Amino acid sequence: MRTLSPEGPLDICRRVNDEAEGIDDLLIESQELDEADSGPIKEWINELEKQHPLIGQEVVVYGQVLTPSMGDNGVVHPLTTGVDKEGNAVEGKYCGYMVCTAYDPVLDESGDILAHMVKTSTESYADEFGNVITKDSFTYVWVWGSEVIPKLPLLAHSLEDLKDDEPVDEFDRLTLESAMPRAEVVRRIGSIANRLFINTEYDQAEMNQQRVSYLNSLGILDGIVLVTRDVLVMDRDDYIKGDNIRYSDMSNVLHLKPQAFDILPGYLRIPGGGIFPGGPPELFATCELVDGRSVLIPIKAVEEINDE
Repeated sequence: MRTLSPEGPLDICRRVNDEAEGIDDLLIESQELDEADSGPIKEWINELEKQHPLIGQEVVVYGQVLTPSMGDNGVVHPLTTGVDKEGNAVEGKYCGYMVCTAYDPVLDESGDILAHMVKTSTESYADEFGNVITKDSFTYVWVWGSEVIPKLPLLAHSLEDLKDDEPVDEFDRLTLESAMPRAEVVRRIGSIANRLFINTEYDQAEMNQQRVSYLNSLGILDGIVLVTRDVLVMDRDDYIKGDNIRYSDMSNVLHLKPQAFDILPGYLRIPGGGIFPGGPPELFATCELVDGRSVLIPIKAVEEINDE
């Protein structure tokens, strides 16, 4: 086994989600729980949240969204199951599970179900006395048939899925090569990854996300500095959308401490200093400047790799 744990983060997520669906089944069968029943269920949920590797992480949740609703009879029903459209997804910070009351308009009755709780936004405003009020907005997704996936290639791999995976075996061989300088290890990993990423079929895209997550679990970037002129100083989501693209002018040599590997669309430099995004996926490294700005670094553009 490649790590000390017999499970990767996604393996744990899948197991925990199966157990959460078991709680949901119990809630639906019980309809109305008395105090004696609800205590053990709360403990069960707490135990699942302790095990869940994605609590507090940025995620994408696929499933049936629950939305606030007002019934025809004027009674406020806290939640009602929304239409489950193919590809329907909720993005935000994963906050765990919550027992919700859901109204079924077909049966015209309400009952308790278990839902994922995702913080989708935070707004701040001043009240009439000048006090700053912060309000978090949450979206709830029914656990039944749902899937929680990390948004970033961190904690996003399954050891079961990567079993006997040739690229991952190659990554292992490189990282265990004690005679090879770490700079050369990073360069070779970048070359292998970029050849893989040319295949953009969905199943391969999902596997590539897992492979990059596995790379991040190895700590290859710990304690090194990347020297480069070619970077993007911008938010990851903005770059993927093609919004507000900002780049370095390549006149300064930058020494950057990377935080993690990432898989992002490649780009070409064009005359005048701009870039043309939307190329095949490539291996990047990410870091954050002291002023909080995000920096995206194509591994292929790194000039030197030094120890801190």
